[in-house]
Amino acid sequence: MSFVPRHVIVAFENGVDAAKLLADLGLAMLSHTPHFTLVKVPLGEEDAWIEKLKQQPGVKNAFRNRLHENPRRTLPRVRRPSK
Repeated sequence: MSFVPRHVIVAFENGVDAAKLLADLGLAMLSHTPHFTLVKVPLGEEDAWIEKLKQQPGVKNAFRNRLHENPRRTLPRVRRPSK
């Protein structure tokens, strides 16, 4: 399984100031949705940061950003116009 280097996805509890929590830890928020926050961590330290983030109050979960590979890498079938 492949992962995006330096990326961790974090789920926060409602009402948590994610930007402040991450800034206090010295981490950068790359993007944010209502359910997940994409965080940039130092290269090679992804798993250590996941464990540290999971211990923070207000963090529901943290995990690696997985690369999803399409098992069907074929192009869609194109039909020739009928004559």
